[in-house]
Amino acid sequence: MDRIDRILVTEQELTPGPDFGTRVMEAVRREADAPPIPFPWARFVVGFVVAPPLLLIALWWLQPLLRSAFEGGLGPLWMAAADPRFVWAVTLLALSSPLVFWFCELARTD
Repeated sequence: MDRIDRILVTEQELTPGPDFGTRVMEAVRREADAPPIPFPWARFVVGFVVAPPLLLIALWWLQPLLRSAFEGGLGPLWMAAADPRFVWAVTLLALSSPLVFWFCELARTD
């Protein structure tokens, strides 16, 4: 017989102490009485206010390029990638996510 097997065979059964149930229920009640975690309204409002204008600005910049893509197939869209408006729109979209996260960090209240 292996050493671990001998230990497992001869091991005594563990039983909880007499006040185990009482201590567990006290801990449950203590956690239940704790105040709830507040919803991060400041972060939500910042994202709700900042994201739509950034999206509208990006769509406004991309609107002529998207219209030409739908009218003439994908060829004009690939050629339009050199258009400065396209570059600005992509840059705006790329910068908007970190900006929203930065505003959320500023609004953090914890």
